[in-house]
Amino acid sequence: MMDSLNIPPEEVSVYIGDRLLIFTALFVPLQILCVALRFISRYKVHTPWGLDDAVILFALAEQMGMAGISIGAVKFAGVGHHIPWLMVKDPASLRIWAKYLLALSFLYLGSVNLPKFSILLLYHRLFPTKKMGAIIKSMMVVLGVITISTIVGASLVCRPFSANWDGPIPGNCGNKKVLYIWASFPNIVTDIILLLLPMPVLWSLNVSPRLKVGLTITFAVGSIGLVTSVMRFQIFFRNNAFLDGTWVAVELIIWTQVETGVYLISACLPTYRPLIEHAGSSRILSRLSRSRSRRGTGASEARDSLPLHSVTAVGQPYYRKDEIYVGNPRHKFEVTISHEIIQHTEPQKSYSRL
Repeated sequence: MMDSLNIPPEEVSVYIGDRLLIFTALFVPLQILCVALRFISRYKVHTPWGLDDAVILFALAEQMGMAGISIGAVKFAGVGHHIPWLMVKDPASLRIWAKYLLALSFLYLGSVNLPKFSILLLYHRLFPTKKMGAIIKSMMVVLGVITISTIVGASLVCRPFSANWDGPIPGNCGNKKVLYIWASFPNIVTDIILLLLPMPVLWSLNVSPRLKVGLTITFAVGSIGLVTSVMRFQIFFRNNAFLDGTWVAVELIIWTQVETGVYLISACLPTYRPLIEHAGSSRILSRLSRSRSRRGTGASEARDSLPLHSVTAVGQPYYRKDEIYVGNPRHKFEVTISHEIIQHTEPQKSYSRL
């Protein structure tokens, strides 16, 4: 067995399971933080919760389940050790590993598309036109079909089902490697569609090119899962999880967590714009306030009593809330646009909402 896997004798006892434990311990808080920031941003602009927010919570719950399986696989199923070492030291763990692998596969297939549903629901809220609505609903159907078909395929690849962990009789199981590798391929295709979907609407807006670029970047970050999906596909293609499975599982499980976790994070990123705008405008206004105090203008009392902050100096930036309507006038983007006073002949006041 050891010779067939080309493992040098001195490396058979090497253990790398701690890598997966450390990664999981760092990645879980990051995902929780990103979801929390999503809801803080919603609170800042008094945006009511939508169905996309509920889906994100389900996606986060599944990520926590995946993290739990990852930790359990290291602690109880021998992940991090070579198969030949386990066959001698702890052969019972191999059967446990097969069950953990099956559970992880089902959880991945069920969770990888949940953040995409959330992104599509966000698009549906922002672009409530008839044409866009039809495209979004079609994409949801496609994602649903992909999810169900891959789960059914994973359920039927071994007959009886217990052959997944009891040691398959020849002919009782299909090619699991092919199934798990190519189950990732539709994710790459749907990611590309999600990236391109809002672009025609954004670039048809009657706003400045600079603002169009800013909005494009805002929505493009929601598709960064495409990068991790491609990388995971390449790693699964290069490694066979069914030869020295418990050893290569460390890298494969890390990338499985990365792919689904980055989908979750990227689904939250487009909602952070109000937080970023608030933080940026607060720093600018605070700097202006300190600058004026040092000049002793004597206007601090009047300024502090205003509900809006005034800016009067030439060359100083100020911020104004602009609303961009797309499709239905009841739905809009609210963006903060930076302006600068070039010159004026008498004191002027421009205001930014704090």
